Amino acid sequence: METYKKRQTFISFKRNLVSGTPAEKKLKTYDRKLQLQTANKWKVSTLAKYNAYDWLEIESVDGIVTAKMQTKEELSLCLYPKIIQLEEKHGVVFGQAYKNENTCGVFIDYIALSLAIDLKNKLNTRNFFTILIDGSNDVSIKEKEAIFAVTFNPAPTGKSEVNVECDFLSLLDVEYGTSHGVFNTIKKSLENIEIVNCNKKLVGFGADGASVNRGSKSGVKMLLKAEVPWITFGWCVAHRLELSLKEKFGKTASFNDVDYTILKMHYIYKKSPKKLRQLGELVSILEDDEYNIGGYRPKKASGTRWISHKVQALEMILDKYGVYLTHLENMTEDITFTNAERAKFKGYHKKWIHARMPLYIALFIEILAPAKMLSKCFQSDEIDVLASSGFVQQAKSNLNRIQKTKFINLPTVKRFLAKVTEKEGKFYFQGVALNDFVNAKHLVKKSKSIHIELVTNSIIERLETSDTITDMYGTKVLNTEGWLQSIENETFLDEGIENLFDFYRAPLRHAGFAGTVNGVLDAWHSLVNYTVKYLAPHNTGYRKLWHQIFSSSMKNEWVPVLLIVELLFTLPVSNAKVERFFSLMNRVKTDTRNSLKEKRLENLIRACYGELAAALDRTKMSDCKAVFVIAETSKSLGQNINEFALNRDSIRRHRLEHRVQRSANIKAEFRDNVPLVVHWDAN
Repeated sequence: METYKKRQTFISFKRNLVSGTPAEKKLKTYDRKLQLQTANKWKVSTLAKYNAYDWLEIESVDGIVTAKMQTKEELSLCLYPKIIQLEEKHGVVFGQAYKNENTCGVFIDYIALSLAIDLKNKLNTRNFFTILIDGSNDVSIKEKEAIFAVTFNPAPTGKSEVNVECDFLSLLDVEYGTSHGVFNTIKKSLENIEIVNCNKKLVGFGADGASVNRGSKSGVKMLLKAEVPWITFGWCVAHRLELSLKEKFGKTASFNDVDYTILKMHYIYKKSPKKLRQLGELVSILEDDEYNIGGYRPKKASGTRWISHKVQALEMILDKYGVYLTHLENMTEDITFTNAERAKFKGYHKKWIHARMPLYIALFIEILAPAKMLSKCFQSDEIDVLASSGFVQQAKSNLNRIQKTKFINLPTVKRFLAKVTEKEGKFYFQGVALNDFVNAKHLVKKSKSIHIELVTNSIIERLETSDTITDMYGTKVLNTEGWLQSIENETFLDEGIENLFDFYRAPLRHAGFAGTVNGVLDAWHSLVNYTVKYLAPHNTGYRKLWHQIFSSSMKNEWVPVLLIVELLFTLPVSNAKVERFFSLMNRVKTDTRNSLKEKRLENLIRACYGELAAALDRTKMSDCKAVFVIAETSKSLGQNINEFALNRDSIRRHRLEHRVQRSANIKAEFRDNVPLVVHWDAN
């Protein structure tokens, strides 16, 4: 009888979670299988006892919260029973059933199913969406294709700005790595999520610049265009910037020398505790105020943020350049190293002691700073077509400022020169004499303009040169700060609105507008005049202003224009989130978990995109307990805790980030136009 009650509780939970979904029939089959299990089996496989009210509040169920937390921390499912045992020691009450890893998997599958249903509902209620894709191999040498969906939310909960949302759609095996193979994978993912009128809502396709994606004859782009003629292909702006700079700087001897220095400096210390220990002893000799950056191990300069990593590596090397040279000189005379190693160290020292190396490093830090800022902005989750254009103009402005600034007045160069001392005609940095300093300074100074032009041309050629309709007119429509021109121009942006309407006529008609271009123009001028007269577009950020427009009582008069705006915000700009996704996949599917099936891996990753911080706060688990629970179970399985970055600070940081977001939501909803009373106390 007890077993029957427990099973009924489990069935009740599942129906509450997925009632009315296509998965309900599968659950009935699963329930039948559960009935056939023996009583002994039930003792270790049924759920702990909870009453009906507990199941209605899914987030309060300790077992499910534990499974979700475990998924978020990317831990193995076999840790689940041990975490349950540790939680029981901390006072959490569990029944005797469902304390096994299979149950954890079931919980995760249903959590993922619930999230997938939410995504399906979102895509079915939005007028347009874009897909972003990227591919990579997992540890089992299977080619995977990650697919994300981008939608536009005009009224996000707790925010005063419109929001572009990027959600994980699916992770599927690619049968063939050809354009047809990728195309079929995309179609399969859209079929799985069961989006109504999928092709009529799809307006954009974002990917990297590989020929399989953007081929003009048989690429995925052309295969999609055959079914969706209006689809817009977006070559990731972050990719374009990185590739352009690599191409331009790869042709300059000065940057190649600096890049070689970064690489070799990193590998000298990469796997040598002895060298790092010796380097640390040398670093400690100088005063702390001699350095601007903490640490001393040279950084790796590669990854998804190539420019950012290059700049960080250069900053570390320049900060302790004299110390590295001193250590290299010491190692050339250290007999514990082989003759070949000492000869190699001597060669590095001879090349890097020339003054042009640190001066070029200082120059490249300054020149790459605007590109670094631009790359980071492009990889933000808040990127859209207008923000992208604004970031490009800001980067060009910063480069122009650097061009006008004297070489010796550039901040990084100035800090370096301030630490250089002259004695008897020689120039010393951190106790090391730099060769040919005067001539090197003159040489690097002359090259400043040339290198700045390379960066500027890279930005113009790859990011500004475009003749697509959306690039020519989309940013002007979205940029509300430029609408003041309409006061003196009665045909303000009429040509752009007409072209956008003609190009996207089919998806706009499906979204509910069956009028003519004249109706669109009337709505456009009505919207612009109202905004200029009442909403002060020159003093309000464009995202906040569009939120006010979408919330206005006049919005029904502007339907065709608002549909065009929603479509423009949805178009693809950056693929960065999909690229970062594969770092998560490689942490979830490790060498020891290479047998994870496609669906379970997808469910694990989908659940990972939930909020662990919220779960920890809801369960009132302290930072200490969270570290203890995860760390001890990791140790018991021989895992390296450092790989998970587990400590009180990391857990606290994630929880604080979550609370900051909650505070921002409360602030956005706070009404400052009504009376309020403030209470305070002191102690």
